[in-house]
Order: sequence, then C-alpha cells, then structure tokens
Amino acid sequence: MTSSRASRVGVGLVMGACASMSQAADTSAIFSTYFNQRADVNFVEPYRGWSRAGDNFEQVVTSLIREARSSLDVAVMVVTLPHVAQALADVAQRGVRVRVIMDNSYRRDWSALTPDEVASLSAEDQELWAEVDTFVDADGDGEVTEAERASGDVAFILASAGIPVIDDTEDGSKGSGLMHHKFVVVDGRTVLTGSANWTHSGFFGDIGRPSSRGNAENLVVVRQEQVAQAYAQEFALMWGDGPGGQRDSRFGVRNGMRPAMTVNTPDGMVQLQFGPSSATKPSQDTTVGLIDATLKSATHRVDLGAFVITDASLTDTMGLWPQVG
Repeated sequence: MTSSRASRVGVGLVMGACASMSQAADTSAIFSTYFNQRADVNFVEPYRGWSRAGDNFEQVVTSLIREARSSLDVAVMVVTLPHVAQALADVAQRGVRVRVIMDNSYRRDWSALTPDEVASLSAEDQELWAEVDTFVDADGDGEVTEAERASGDVAFILASAGIPVIDDTEDGSKGSGLMHHKFVVVDGRTVLTGSANWTHSGFFGDIGRPSSRGNAENLVVVRQEQVAQAYAQEFALMWGDGPGGQRDSRFGVRNGMRPAMTVNTPDGMVQLQFGPSSATKPSQDTTVGLIDATLKSATHRVDLGAFVITDASLTDTMGLWPQVG
C-alpha cells in the first residue's frame, strides 16, 4: 500500500556505503540493507505460503525486535501484520519497554467496522480493511471470534500485551497528516528504517491478488549509536509524555527545524535529517535541500529510486545532468 502523502514528509538518509545485503541478520555489520524484489535470494511468504524472490521483510523486522533487551520505540504509519505485533507483545512480556506511534488515519479498530462503514471508506482504505479482515477472520465465515482477534488483530494483540500506543492526535490536534515514519529504535543503539509500510501489501504484495509481489521497497538497519539516538530524539518529540497526558507530543512542523547531521563510521558515511520543514525556512536547510545538494555533488553517476518526485528544485537539478554528462 502506498500513501499519497509520501512526498510531504520524510527522512533524508544518505549512506556513503552499505556493508551487508543479507537476509540473515549480521549483528557485526554497521549497515545492513534489504530489498523485497531482490532476484538472488528466495524465501517462503509467511501468510500466503508462496516461494518467491526477495528478502523477507517480516523476518528482518521481527528478528530485530527480538534482539531488544531494554527498549523498543516504534514509529510507523500503519501496522497490519500479526507476526510483527506478536513479536512486540513477546518482548514486552519479558520486560522490554515497548512504545508505538502510528498515524491516526490508520489507527482504528478495522475488524469492528460495519458494512456501511466499510462502504464509506476510500478505495485505498478498503484495500487495507480487506487485508486486516483476511488476517482476523481467519476462517472467512464473516464472524470474528475472540480467538481470531487474539491471533490476527494487531490492535488487539498490542492492547492485550499492555503496549502503549499513540497517534498524531496526541498533540491535541485532529492529526498532522504527516506521521509517515517507518522506523524502530532498539535499545537506543540500533535503528531500522526504510520505505515499506508494515503491511502485507508493503512487505509482500496485495494479499488478495495471487500475482502481486508489491512495490519495490527497502529496509536499512544501522547499528550505530549516534544514528540511533537521532531517531530516538525524533521519537521522544512525538511521544511527549505518552498517552492521555498533557498533549505535549509534537508532530509535523511542530517538531522544529533540525539541521542535517553527518556521522562517519568505519564502513561509510551517513547523513540524515528529519522533516517536514516550515515553508518559511530556506530551502537549502530542509530535507529537500539535503537531497538536492547530494544530487548536485555527483561527478559521474547517480542511481536514484523513488516512487514519485514532485519537487521542482530536484527535477531542475536532474534536468541539468544531460548537459554536464
């Protein structure tokens, strides 16, 4: 599932080197990268049971979750995958502090929607409801039992484990429409981020379409404390004092302008910056400015993968490339 809001907010993440591209977690590597459309590895999908090419994103995510010993801070636009929710519940039950932030548009009790409510959803949200319904109504009889919710309903699993969850209405607003993050910070030392929504559609493809393998997506694991702490700070700004408190969570431009940071490691350089930025800020100081400066620094080759590019400054920069060779 791809959100139309993807171009409005993001994290500028530029990596100078990537040390590992293996489906098995390499805890000694600073950088590990994964791609769900890779042609050189295969796995069996956990829900449809099909063998296919690519990295198993769910295995990557759940393996990292289970590494946690003290804390897990999860900020993702949407989560529908029961195995991911169960992994979070498992580590919470052994004493790890687990906190989750989602987008308010997708944090709802999908399995409790009436037929009329489902009919009123947008086409995109109806696809998401159908995905959740497939997980929750496991026998397809149209009736959801308590046992089915306990095994297939993400919201139910998290609540049963006592995991606190907030969304972008926690700042007292109706929602920022900008909580598009997809990251988890493990023990304040490791961060996983990437392009994929934590849904079957995002990881594997549309669950009801046998031919679907999903959009081309990526995950990146960075085992470097300075980078992880930058993400932890972003999480802390959004979390505030947690659910039901003083409404001191900060989302969108309320997070304030923060400059790009550069981290040098033995395996390469990382630049990162969080958005969005106020329209009053100089463009060169924003995430778009970071991307534009990076593109302009190229001397002979650029490999660029993006679902959509709408910013005129970036297209202007790319328009100059044929002229400079």
